[in-house]
Amino acid sequence: MFGYKLDWSFLGTWPAICVSALLWAVWHVTIQSAGTIDVTIANSIANHGLMGLFLGLLWSKYRNFGLSSSFMA
Repeated sequence: MFGYKLDWSFLGTWPAICVSALLWAVWHVTIQSAGTIDVTIANSIANHGLMGLFLGLLWSKYRNFGLSSSFMA
């Protein structure tokens, strides 16, 4: 739109997977509360962060979004 493109490809695949897994976990903090905010954040990062890493690993290995998203449901 503005002729400017962010290029993060120099970081590699695993940093991108880790960042997206962290964003996945943070997004789930608001929809899954487990009491106090510190317990909720820790629970979300432990559960959904690991799931995000697993989904990122599947995507990285097979490059198939359908396979990765089928494990999410």
